[in-house]
Amino acid sequence: QALDTDKDSRISRAEANAGNAGFAQRFAEMDVNKDGYLDRADRELRMTRERVAFFGGADANKDGKLSRDEFAVEQGARGAERRAQFAKRAETAAKQVKARPAPTEAEQLQRAGKAFDRMDANKDGTLTKAEFDAAKSMHGGKGPHSRKG
Repeated sequence: QALDTDKDSRISRAEANAGNAGFAQRFAEMDVNKDGYLDRADRELRMTRERVAFFGGADANKDGKLSRDEFAVEQGARGAERRAQFAKRAETAAKQVKARPAPTEAEQLQRAGKAFDRMDANKDGTLTKAEFDAAKSMHGGKGPHSRKG
């Protein structure tokens, strides 16, 4: 929002270049529809890609459903990757960043279990693609955190 200097609800390449250098470097990757702006459409496209990658990566036995264990393993892996990316960006920017300590394995499993239970609409112990996709609306369009796939 701070980078949107003309307040048109999108960030142009010029606005990105005038702001944070690290952000400007990631502009092309974030401009998913390649229209020269970062806006809600780009965010929605990125989130859709990430959700597809999450489900596909988590479905280890390729049965079209996620077990609690498959979900927890994938969510843990993606969380670790996000923390590493955040640390790398902070290091590149030579910033001292206050980071929360990484959750313990028990905390991660507890969080994943709660998220899984919220999404498992029919309470059968598995998540179908439909249940997983329906969870998007429960989180304001965000769904579970994800990584690039």
